[in-house]
Amino acid sequence: VGSLQRATLRLANADRDNPNQIKTWDQRFEICSLVGTLGRGSCHLHMTIADADGQCFGGHVVDGNLVFTTAEIVLVQLHDWVFERQYDSATGFPELH
Repeated sequence: VGSLQRATLRLANADRDNPNQIKTWDQRFEICSLVGTLGRGSCHLHMTIADADGQCFGGHVVDGNLVFTTAEIVLVQLHDWVFERQYDSATGFPELH
């Protein structure tokens, strides 16, 4: 929950040949959702944002987002869960296993 005055996302069309199509918008957005995993040495977050017309955009969170008024973030620690990523030759990315 919150708002941004600049949003930067890596778009979902990434693949082995085009791994980092990044888009930045310099306008206000409502944060509709922010989900993902945080771990030792890794951060994998997805965010959905809505503009003033209610149009939504989403993708991987990358550097360059700037909070406008607030960003209320709740973290939960799962003591008995272990998330591990391994390189997947089919996608070209480290994937959860």
